[in-house]
Amino acid sequence: LCLCNCAHFYAICSIFSYAGIMTADLGWAADRDSAGSVAGFLQSANVLGRIPTSSLWGYFADRFGADRGLVLSNLSLAVGGLTFGFCTSWDAAVLVRFVFLGAGSGWTTFFGPL
Repeated sequence: LCLCNCAHFYAICSIFSYAGIMTADLGWAADRDSAGSVAGFLQSANVLGRIPTSSLWGYFADRFGADRGLVLSNLSLAVGGLTFGFCTSWDAAVLVRFVFLGAGSGWTTFFGPL
């Protein structure tokens, strides 16, 4: 569970240190001064993906068990982390963070009852 928790928070927090520079260097923002809002939305996509799926992850845990849910959630984090590393367009990066690192991560739903 400790490694699952580390993977979950790494998926959320790792982007804070490089998101602004990355958005400017990849041309997603006009310059480094305007990169903050683009980088902020990139991170927000992660959290916005969790809002509609929290109830679904709870249903999944009740129906199939929390162990299977944790495996599927961590698999989604792994795929999302690797896929995000290969994103060259802003749309793809936001989509990956929304789907794999946001909607695909049910960690908060599983960790609460534990």
